Amino acid sequence: MLNFRLAPTAFVHFAADSAVLLDTRSNRYHGLEADQAAALQIALGGSAATHYPVVTEADVAMFAACLEARGILTTSAPSIGDRAGPPAIAPAHSLADAPAKTAVPVNARYALQILRLFLRSAFWLKRGRLDTALAHLRQLHSTYTPTRSPDESIDLVRSFNAIRPYIYSSKDQCLLDSLILTQFLLNQGVSATFFIGVRILPFAAHSWVQLSDCVLNCSLYCTQRSHAIVVI
Repeated sequence: MLNFRLAPTAFVHFAADSAVLLDTRSNRYHGLEADQAAALQIALGGSAATHYPVVTEADVAMFAACLEARGILTTSAPSIGDRAGPPAIAPAHSLADAPAKTAVPVNARYALQILRLFLRSAFWLKRGRLDTALAHLRQLHSTYTPTRSPDESIDLVRSFNAIRPYIYSSKDQCLLDSLILTQFLLNQGVSATFFIGVRILPFAAHSWVQLSDCVLNCSLYCTQRSHAIVVI
């Protein structure tokens, strides 16, 4: 009997006749065709949809062994906190879609913190170590103490947005931006949730940050087109 589970550094989204696999150790997405998606579902203890191609036990065992050798599947027992994270709350509105507020002054102390977070997060992504970045987010979630009211939390996001253009551009860098914003907010006692979502056809990946059901750093439209694959 197969007894596999996803490694803590791997995530999957199953669609009707395919799947997307994210390996955060190499920061790479893998598209799985119907037979591979079915084999992975079975290896994880599920039952493949009836319209998937028929795969044999040998097919499943061979594919699972291949993924295990690459560190994507494992047979080891889960550790406490392996995939710990808040529940995924469907986004209902976005701060980015709200009318612009008056100019926010730049806070020098926050600017220094954001610069440090940028340098560290950019280094992780340049080295292809998304797994290290996500492990750090889990650690922050396990140790932070919520101390901010909703209004204070939104003010912190606006302060972040006022500082960010002086340090880096968020254009086409949603993953980097979301990593930095989540760390900044958790360090400030805000219960921020980090997301990575995917779309199958055409393939696209997107990252964003939420405070409860409010999206903080992109439009609601961008999140609604994505299926959450990572929630921390």
